[in-house]
Amino acid sequence: MKFWGVSVPVVSVLCIGGLSYAQEGEPRERENQEAEPRDDGWMLDAVAVEAVAVDPHAGGVAVVDGIRSLGATSLVTEQDLEQANYSDPNRVLYQVPGVTVREEDGFGLRPNIGIRGVDSDRSKKVTLMEDGVLFAPAPYSAPAAYYFPSMGRVVGVDVYKGASTLLYGPATVGGAVDLRTRSIPETGQGALNLALGRFGSRRVNAHIGTGWSWGGFVLDVADMGSRGFKTLDVTDGFTGFTRDELVWKGQVHTPLDRAVVHRVGAKIGYGWEQSRESYLGLEDGDLNQDPNRRYAAGQRDRMIWRRSQINLRYELDTAVSNTRVVLYRNDLDRTWRRLDRFRDGPSLVDTLRSPSGVREVYYNVLTGTQDSASVLDPAQDQEDLIVTSNERTFVSRGVQATHRTEFDAMGAFHEVEVGVRLHNDSVQRNHTERGYRMSAGRLSSDGQSQVQARDDLGEATALSAYLSYLLEIGRWTWVPSARTERIWTRFEDVLAVAETDRIQQVWLPGMRLQLDRGMPWSFFGGVHRGFAPVTPGQDRAVDPETSWNYELGARLDVPLDDGGWTGEAVAFVNDYGNLSGQCTTSSGCGTDQLGEQFNGGEALVWGLELALAKTLELSHGHRLTGQGSYTWTRGQFDTDFSSDNPLFGDVSVGDRLPYLPVHRGQLRALWEQDRLSAGLGATVVGEMREQAGQGEPEPGALPLTDRYVLMDAQVRVRVGDRTEFSLRGENLLNQQPIVARRPFGARTVHPLQVWVGMGVEL
Repeated sequence: MKFWGVSVPVVSVLCIGGLSYAQEGEPRERENQEAEPRDDGWMLDAVAVEAVAVDPHAGGVAVVDGIRSLGATSLVTEQDLEQANYSDPNRVLYQVPGVTVREEDGFGLRPNIGIRGVDSDRSKKVTLMEDGVLFAPAPYSAPAAYYFPSMGRVVGVDVYKGASTLLYGPATVGGAVDLRTRSIPETGQGALNLALGRFGSRRVNAHIGTGWSWGGFVLDVADMGSRGFKTLDVTDGFTGFTRDELVWKGQVHTPLDRAVVHRVGAKIGYGWEQSRESYLGLEDGDLNQDPNRRYAAGQRDRMIWRRSQINLRYELDTAVSNTRVVLYRNDLDRTWRRLDRFRDGPSLVDTLRSPSGVREVYYNVLTGTQDSASVLDPAQDQEDLIVTSNERTFVSRGVQATHRTEFDAMGAFHEVEVGVRLHNDSVQRNHTERGYRMSAGRLSSDGQSQVQARDDLGEATALSAYLSYLLEIGRWTWVPSARTERIWTRFEDVLAVAETDRIQQVWLPGMRLQLDRGMPWSFFGGVHRGFAPVTPGQDRAVDPETSWNYELGARLDVPLDDGGWTGEAVAFVNDYGNLSGQCTTSSGCGTDQLGEQFNGGEALVWGLELALAKTLELSHGHRLTGQGSYTWTRGQFDTDFSSDNPLFGDVSVGDRLPYLPVHRGQLRALWEQDRLSAGLGATVVGEMREQAGQGEPEPGALPLTDRYVLMDAQVRVRVGDRTEFSLRGENLLNQQPIVARRPFGARTVHPLQVWVGMGVEL
């Protein structure tokens, strides 16, 4: 059959997203829970929040309950996002226990997200969704997430961990992240929010929408940019970025008071970005001396992308069931022109790790303090710099359907959810290279012709389905689930005149169990099979990533009238049968290894997630909320192997996983009174290994990253009924530690940033 212009096999099943059902008006209430009515129905396969287990004013991370999220699932609410007011998704996700991020550019333009110890590089081992629809450029063919939505148009973040991940995919080992965007309002509303900050930074968000008895719409616009906090050596180039995104949602529906309600909706979006980001970092000593420095060799680096999305949705609601069908397509075109290597010399990583001896001249060329030898003698071109232009075109499209129904029978409550998805995505790579000479701090062409480095196509078609059944008897809730995936991949290398294909089939069972002891305690546990597929073009010996994952936890929920305590403690274990890795430039791999996957064999990751919040109602309308979270994680390899990926290298049994901090935590406090609020937060991240190993890094190896603390504060004042002013400070301690040395050299975070903002409700 033809599927949006592409021939794909007619096979059955792939699923994702899920189903969020609650009857209009008076949804079913369960014991000790407050049911929450659904919104206008647009939340495409977002979370089914039947009860929020913390006070909605408590700040921090809420815990949600229901068939889709029974277990250690976290929700960052709209109020949390408004109070913190982060534009960097890394700062948002620091709030969630079990989530780790690897900083890269200081702005969070391309986050590196890991959950429960999975590889955080380019978030490729985490399922990423917007309103229940996959948004990574090519989730199966090239899962590296070079695009992430602007947080200004996000109103909630749902993080799924444990067996609830089986309702998503393709990656089901660590977890899934679903970004919820603005719903269509019931009546006319809108808002304009503007913030200006240091380094010429700006953040503008605006939305307007309305609803009628037969439908409605909402238009959301996000604009952000910065001049950049880094300064190029010798040249005075721009090192910042600018990004714009626009999304429109519309729907029509039959009368909502009918027994059966039909909805038809559309979501259309467009975005673009230009950023002067570079993979080139700094030598450790240079960063410690001037963390905002950028070497002259990165002066031509630039990323440009353009993205479009369209979703079409049909929904059928009855008193006891909900059915949704979503047809979607996302297109992303990106070109990243960046420094790649010397023409014939040491790697950039080795040069910056030890810029002495024979490497000193190459280091001087990078900094622009010495000309390339070819300036005087064109034949001596070993010091010339190779700049690659990586053009990639991504297409992601599919259709997904979910059905959910609930009923009472035989003295028990039953809820059944089934989902199916047919998905196709592809990546077309067109990489070219050109040589440049360093002369008086400027890069100029070496006069040689451009070289074609890569010309290939990777494509995947995936069909999957899941079934989840919830049985509630008294205080016990049991949720068995199962997911199946069948994936066809094809890879065509134009330069090598070669083509390969492959079929993967997997069956993923899981089970969750919860005991509700009544206020304030409940206990839960779960087990499920984890999976991450092999991308197109890999060697037949490369196996998918597989694991058995376990969690056991307890939850505390004391109503505000009785003290306002909420909390959660979860222990988890990920037992890998095969931990797979993949070479990317962002992990420090060279051009020859780019895209290669390998088997890492057996590994074990285990840890503990803690969260606690307390709300105090004080006199004269004052409210004080404190919230804290902590994650302790350990991970080690149980198999010896060798890899060209510099994150791993030669691995021995017992070696620790890279970029996995043992300790990570956050504390937040919020004071509110009528029209005034003030908040203070601190995030602590422990040191991380740059490469797999044990004990102190060996001489010549990359040292550990730094421990660091990030503090922020915000004051908000409401004037009248529709206007609000804010003053916000980020990284108040102005710490700029070494947070990573990937891809090429040491990197740090954004320095002290001060924002002045104003919001107006229309």
